Amino acid sequence: MMDDVDQLCGFEYELHGAPSSERMTKRRLTAEQVRALEVSFEEEKRKLEPERKTELARRLGIAPRQVAVWFQNRRARWRTKQLVQDFDRLRAAHDELLAGRDKLVADNNRLRSQVRW
Repeated sequence: MMDDVDQLCGFEYELHGAPSSERMTKRRLTAEQVRALEVSFEEEKRKLEPERKTELARRLGIAPRQVAVWFQNRRARWRTKQLVQDFDRLRAAHDELLAGRDKLVADNNRLRSQVRW
C-alpha cells in the first residue's frame, strides 16, 4: 500500500544538459512508467546495475539518468520509511517495558504493604 510520500506520479524530473539559461522543461513520468519502476524497485532495493538501468530506460522510453535519479530518490524514501517503522517498533517495545516495570513496582509495593501487617 502506498502512502502520500510514495505517490510518485506527481514527481517531476528536470532534464539536465542545457545551460542554465536554456533550461529544458520538466518531464513527468506517466503512471505506467512509475508502476514499472515501482515493480522493478520492489524486486531489488539495492543499487541499480547499469545493464538494468539501460534496459528499463529503453523499455520505458526515458533517459537512463532519469531512471537512476528515480531509483536514488525512491531508495531515500524507502530508507526513511524503514527508519520510521524501526522507530515505531522500538517505541512500542519501550512503552511495553515501561508498562511492565510500572506493574512490577506496583506489585512490589502491594506485597511490601502486606508483609508490614
